[in-house]
Parts: sequence; structure tokens; C-alpha cells
Amino acid sequence: MAVPRGALPLQSACLHGWTLLGAVTHDHWTIRAATVNDIAEDDDTGGIVGYALWFPRFSTWTGIRGMHLENLYVRPHARGAGHGKALLAALAPICQQNGYERFEWWVLSWNEPAIDFYKSLGTEFLEEWTVCRLSGEPLAALAARAPALVDQSPAL
Repeated sequence: MAVPRGALPLQSACLHGWTLLGAVTHDHWTIRAATVNDIAEDDDTGGIVGYALWFPRFSTWTGIRGMHLENLYVRPHARGAGHGKALLAALAPICQQNGYERFEWWVLSWNEPAIDFYKSLGTEFLEEWTVCRLSGEPLAALAARAPALVDQSPAL
């Protein structure tokens, strides 16, 4: 199992044969801003076998800063060798050094291997929260109801 190495720009990760969140490669702002923060390399080949993509977050509910793990991925052939645990372990000190009191992510309810892995780390599962999403036609319909002033605001 390899020790994760430092940040790799998302564009570089894509050039190294990774297809990271296909839509991201078409969103120029996201590509410029996103970083694959930690990469796991195979000890034998030196090839990339996994990555962790995260960003800082702030909770207005509690008033504390934290880290959001957007994606933790280890290639299927490299799973079970400790790469995922090494990637998460590399992020924990970043949380502590930056005063992030939380390290949070989502997991699909049907992904039992991932859930079991996270439980083995002592992860707390928040049953009282539900992920909400607007996309497609409902998002367009809501946008159409916005006042004209909102339409003139600069893109973030």
C-alpha cells in the first residue's frame, strides 16, 4: 500500500487516464478550481490507484468549519489493500491543522462495502439529515421564477 502523495490538479488527473466526474471536465470554472487533493499510488507500478477530492466547508447550523469529502475512490483491483484508509488518514491531520472540527461525506445507502468500511473507522451516520437536490426541469422552473436582479448577478 502506498502513502498518498500531495495535491494534483484535476486537469492533470484527467490527463493521467482518470475520468473524474465526467461533467466536471466540461465545466471550466470547476476544472480550474478543483484539486484532487490526495492520490494513492501503487507501490509496484507507480500508477494512480485512488484519490480523495475534498474542500473546506462551513456549517451555519453550528458555526464551525469542516472538511467535505466529495469523492473517495480506489480502483477495484486495488481495493482491500489499505489505500482508502491511507487516503482518509492523510486528510485527518489536515482537519486538525486547519481547525476543522468535522470531516463529512455522503455514501450511497446501497453501498454496503463502503458503509462497513466507514463504520470500521468509527464514522457517525446522520440519519436525521436528507440530501436534497434540484436539477433538470425543476431547477429551470425555479430559476425562471427568480427576480430579474438575480439574473444579472455575476457567476461564482
